Amino acid sequence: MENDIGFRSGVLGVVGALCREIGLVDVINEAAEWHSQAKMGPGERILALIMCIFGDRRALWRVHEYYEDEDLEVLFGTGVQSEDFNDDALGRALDKLHAAGAQGVMATLAMRALAVEAIPLEGALRADTATVSVWGEYAEPEDGAIEITFGHAKENNRVHSKQLQLGGVSVGPGMPVLGQVLSGNSSDKTWNFEMLETLSRQLDAEDVARLVYIGDSQMVTGPNLERIAQLHWRFISRLPSTYALADAVKAAAFAQRQWTDVRQISPGKRAASYKVQEHAGTIDDRPYRLVVVQSSSLEKRKAQALQRDIDKEREAIEAQAAAWRKKPFSCQEDAEAAAAAFTAKVPRFWGIKTEIQATEVVLKRPQRGRPRKGEDSARVARYTVSLQRDDLRREVVQREQERLSTFVLITNVPPQERTAEQVLRDYHSQFLAEQNWRFIKVPWHLSPVFLKLPRRVESFAYVLLFALIVYRMIQHRARASLETSSQKKMLLPGGIWRSTPTTEQLLAMLARVEVRLSVDNRGTHRREFSRLRPEIRRVFELLRIDPRVLTQPYVT
Repeated sequence: MENDIGFRSGVLGVVGALCREIGLVDVINEAAEWHSQAKMGPGERILALIMCIFGDRRALWRVHEYYEDEDLEVLFGTGVQSEDFNDDALGRALDKLHAAGAQGVMATLAMRALAVEAIPLEGALRADTATVSVWGEYAEPEDGAIEITFGHAKENNRVHSKQLQLGGVSVGPGMPVLGQVLSGNSSDKTWNFEMLETLSRQLDAEDVARLVYIGDSQMVTGPNLERIAQLHWRFISRLPSTYALADAVKAAAFAQRQWTDVRQISPGKRAASYKVQEHAGTIDDRPYRLVVVQSSSLEKRKAQALQRDIDKEREAIEAQAAAWRKKPFSCQEDAEAAAAAFTAKVPRFWGIKTEIQATEVVLKRPQRGRPRKGEDSARVARYTVSLQRDDLRREVVQREQERLSTFVLITNVPPQERTAEQVLRDYHSQFLAEQNWRFIKVPWHLSPVFLKLPRRVESFAYVLLFALIVYRMIQHRARASLETSSQKKMLLPGGIWRSTPTTEQLLAMLARVEVRLSVDNRGTHRREFSRLRPEIRRVFELLRIDPRVLTQPYVT
């Protein structure tokens, strides 16, 4: 007689296999201090957390209960029990990871992943940060740990909740190179400065020569530009509008109107079209290339905002005109001064006509009763401002629309290495860095985690960055395999064929894999797939992972 148990460990088994390819467990166990006689090192427990991130997609608490229904012998080896992943054990593993230097572990794992995936360290090096809101009552700040505090959220620039920040640098198809967990009130300007210093220490001169550091406008500051020049980094960024040079070069571009049309950058019928025009500029006596970019999508979005500003100004003019009709001035000088102050401050888009009108009004008698015979009523002059809205200043509106529909890229990369169009394309690839944060932020992996010690919150944030490496490995490996295969597309959920599967789609397919475990009276175990559909089998082929990782006990 046999007892059958069903497991759906497709996702966990694949994630575990990829983590072992980059040596995650060994890297953590070698970096951390732990007793060699212990049943399990911190690396295995961190691996369990990463598996749970991919398989559970919920707040990570009571992890041991999650593993009660998993085939632990296949995932971790003989003798492992679900209780080995209780809250206390995982908390101690996070403490050991923090003491070992989680940022250094992250860098080692990232470089191993690049080597395994044969992704060269060259081209665009994309830097970006993200704010992650958290909630809970956290312990007081600890020495050597981040500070979870209130800060300005990037989404709305408002202080609304406790937070921490994540910083990351990626290359190629979004593969992480470096990752860092930051205090909630950290500055992007300071972070870019520190990241450039870190990269310069970890990379040799040949690596730096092959790379172009791409960051957002927060990196363009006087000290950062000076340090970039000292470290011999090449960079591409967006010139902030706070620099007067930005408006000046935009005006010059529209005056010359020597635009170059850029071929479509993003796929899709609704993708934005671009025009570029290159100029030269100087900041702190250092020359830079300035690429003015006109975006069709930006023009549409800003046109709506511009119309709102025009309507708001019209309403302000009409409201002021009504107010002046009700409250005349006692002297002509005051009326003229008020009109001059309003016209100097408010009207940008509308013409205005003002006229001072004088009228006589009868003053109210100080005494009560009827006036005496022959008594003249006192009269005094009062002045009103007649305010009329004139025609719309269409040339002003046109200039403003042109200014809003453009942005300026700044770079020190020589033109013989990258044309203006290539500079735009490199900067546009920044979305790959931004996409990395969706994996961490959208499923809300971090926010509801029940951790109170700041060092453990910091360590778990690094665990999410470790998981991000695996997330990118899955997508890159599947797409790269498709490119070199005879069949360039694969069947995805929903009956669609695509050559660019996402990690989410691949995980959804792996989640359908079911393994049956049969145990006979003698305690003999036999594992076999209930059914391995051809499209699921192809996922394993594209990921270069043997499906038997789900049917054979793991051996260290």
